[in-house]
Order: sequence, then C-alpha cells, then structure tokens
Amino acid sequence: MPKRLFISKSNSECEYLNQFLAEKNIKLFSVSFLKFQGVKFNVDFNYDIIFFTSPRSVVFFKECEKIPKNIKIACTGSKTAELLLQMGHEIDFIGRTSGNIEKIADEFNIWSENRTVLFPISDISLKTVSSKLNKSRVFEVIVYKTIINSSKIIPCDIYVFTSPSNVDGFLQKNDITNQSIIIAWGTSTEKYLVKKGFKVRHTLNDSSVNSLLKYLQNNL
Repeated sequence: MPKRLFISKSNSECEYLNQFLAEKNIKLFSVSFLKFQGVKFNVDFNYDIIFFTSPRSVVFFKECEKIPKNIKIACTGSKTAELLLQMGHEIDFIGRTSGNIEKIADEFNIWSENRTVLFPISDISLKTVSSKLNKSRVFEVIVYKTIINSSKIIPCDIYVFTSPSNVDGFLQKNDITNQSIIIAWGTSTEKYLVKKGFKVRHTLNDSSVNSLLKYLQNNL
C-alpha cells in the first residue's frame, strides 16, 4: 500500500481527496507550482464565439472585458461551465471529455462551422483547440501569464500531475523514481510526461478530483 501521494493542486481544491486518503493512511502532499497574473489586453474586433479553456481564462477576461450579449459561449468542461453559469451566462458548447482536449477540439471544430472564435489564453497556452481551426477564423488574446515557482517535495509513491506547466515546476527541483506511480490529468499532460521520458500508469478522461477519486477507489 502506498504511503504518500503528491498532486500538483492547492490544498483548497483537495479536501475530499485528503479525506479519502486519510482513511487509507496515505499522506497527501498537494502543491501547485503555478501562479497567475492578469495582463492588459484589448479586444477591438468582432467575433461570433468565445471559447474559454479554463475558469482562470474566464476570470481574467472579465477583469478587462464584458462578454457581448449576442456572442455564443463555449468552454472545455464542467468546471469552466459551472463558473460561467454562476456568473449568469448561458453556454452553447461544453466539452464532454475535459481529459481529452484533442477530442474536444475536433468536436468544437465541427460545431463552430465557419464562425469566428475568440480564445482568451495564457502566455504559455498549448493552443490545442485553436490549432484545429482554420487560422482565418481564430482570434487569440493573452489575458494572463503563468509563473512557475518550484519547490522541493518529499519523495512520494504516487504522483498526480495536472498540467504540463506543473510537470516543469516539479522537475526543476524534484525527481521521480522508476517505482513511482504516475497519473496524468488528461492527455495533454500525459503526452508531456511521456515526452520527458516517464511512464504514465493512468490518464484521467475527465480532469477532475472526482474522476481521480474513482480511479483511486478502484485501484488502491
């Protein structure tokens, strides 16, 4: 039985995970290596759809701009949709498999047809969805920047990485042994870990703590 599990998320996002692991006598280490800072931007063009890739992109976009009433709203998954609904917005497209952004990109490309799309993004965005669209339809605006702050983590038996950026933050000051179990928070993170030379035991189809809990319940 593993004794320690690391996840690249903040403590505030891992309450239920911590409770579950405590019942199994597994110590949770939850640390995000990322900080975010809004940047000034300007939207001086017309577009038909706005696509949000994360709750963070919603927050930083709305700090400087309003979402026009006549614009269709799309997003990657349930967490982003939940925030938009709380803000009073109707959502026209929600990705059904947040752990597989490539599949969402293909579905959105078909759904959006020939309409123009605005993507509020980070300065280090992988641009997985926008890259699937014809360039003439795509507008991208950087609304925040991602800052990596690495720190030393006690060696663990299981590592759960939630993004390629958090992988980079971890590896700046830490290593992973061959005996460790690695879980990826979606296919983008899985591909990045494999590129770095690591073997991924499991990739979450739905990028959520609930999905992780279900996997751990069946495999610990």
